[in-house]
Amino acid sequence: SLDQSARNVLNLASILGSALNDLSAYALVDLSVGQTMSGMAQLVRLRILRERGDGLEFANELIRGHAYVSVPSPLRRALHGEIAGRLLTEAAEGIARSGLEIAWHCFRGGRTSEGIPFLLSGAQAALRAGAPHGVELALRSGMDSLKGEYALRARVLLVQALQEQGRWSDSVALLEEIEGIRAVVRTDMK
Repeated sequence: SLDQSARNVLNLASILGSALNDLSAYALVDLSVGQTMSGMAQLVRLRILRERGDGLEFANELIRGHAYVSVPSPLRRALHGEIAGRLLTEAAEGIARSGLEIAWHCFRGGRTSEGIPFLLSGAQAALRAGAPHGVELALRSGMDSLKGEYALRARVLLVQALQEQGRWSDSVALLEEIEGIRAVVRTDMK
């Protein structure tokens, strides 16, 4: 029962996640501010989105997840890449954004090498902010893309996140893995 503008708002909002209130982002799918506001209003009426103190959010994460996977994967990848481009430009201009948010869009948009520094800095910031579960999820998601020194740094951060969660045996096992990787890196450098 959604009109096309509301469907486009829903699709992009599912990809934007917590940044769904950034009305200028909807220009990526050629929606005007008016179309975006109208689409959001329709999604609120249908209880897909709901009001929170500082904007809108998905009423249910399952609804967001369903909308996200309903976007065809090539389009989803292209949109993540476009969002990553915007976020990278903002970061270069000094506009503060979550490093994990930038990394997420970079990795999902095929811009992995650009996202790696943001993954590591974002993980450090999230640890300082007391979000070890988010750090663990982000690092485990990106770990296969990391090599050499980046892989070591990510694993050290993951050890910290596991320790913050009181998962000592998991952190010790990961420390043993790190020592094995360091031996390989030292051998490769010779």
